[in-house]
Amino acid sequence: MAPTRAAIVIINRHAVLDTEHAITALVSRLINSEPVSPEGMALVKMILTNGDSSPLYNASKPGALRREVLNATAALDPTDDRLPIAA
Repeated sequence: MAPTRAAIVIINRHAVLDTEHAITALVSRLINSEPVSPEGMALVKMILTNGDSSPLYNASKPGALRREVLNATAALDPTDDRLPIAA
């Protein structure tokens, strides 16, 4: 029988609560109309979808999720050498 995935996703609640302000800033950045960089969006996707190692879902060192969210938020701003994605 093939393995199946669980229907529930367990979020690292403590890490989310510790990262609340950084998550709010990330969401604000994503919903504004400014272009975003592909690298920044890739980092956001990794945080949200990498169930194997993302601190959003797994036990990690204190502040790990906050650092990843802050890095992703900073990487969203296109620089001259990056092509932006239209928001």
